[in-house]
Amino acid sequence: MRRSVIPCAVLVLSSAAFGQTHSAAPAPPDQFEIGRHTFFDFGPPSDYYELFVVRPTVNGTSIERITLTPSVDSCTRQAKLEVASASINESIAALLGSTNPCAIPEKELRRELKRCKKCLVFSGADVAMEVECGGQSRVIRSDILDKDMFDPAANTPNGRCSCCSVWTKRLDLE
Repeated sequence: MRRSVIPCAVLVLSSAAFGQTHSAAPAPPDQFEIGRHTFFDFGPPSDYYELFVVRPTVNGTSIERITLTPSVDSCTRQAKLEVASASINESIAALLGSTNPCAIPEKELRRELKRCKKCLVFSGADVAMEVECGGQSRVIRSDILDKDMFDPAANTPNGRCSCCSVWTKRLDLE
């Protein structure tokens, strides 16, 4: 009798462990925000700040873009705040494409931040995306370096999480 109990116990425990290792993919977010700080080593102005707020609507998606250009100085150029909004027939899932921001592993996100810590960067963009994943807020950061922006042969690594910059390009309202 004891011989039959042990294999049954092993079978039950292994099936429970197997079920835990294969979890369902997290659901994609139904709304998100992207913040982008673009900076250049020439100017003024040399800094631009943008916030994209993306929300679902009955017929698709609403996108609001808020742009801030800080003042150069108090005499020549004042700060400039612009707001633009648009509605599109595309769903948020279609905007995100094949990459679910809730499914990107933390390891991949950490690798993105270590990509070029000792590089000289004169121009670029700091991009952060905030999404709600499983009831928790998640911030996904991506650094776009000047070589990514200006070098025709940037040779950006394939494993890089460039999703924030891709999504931001899709949201540009111009």
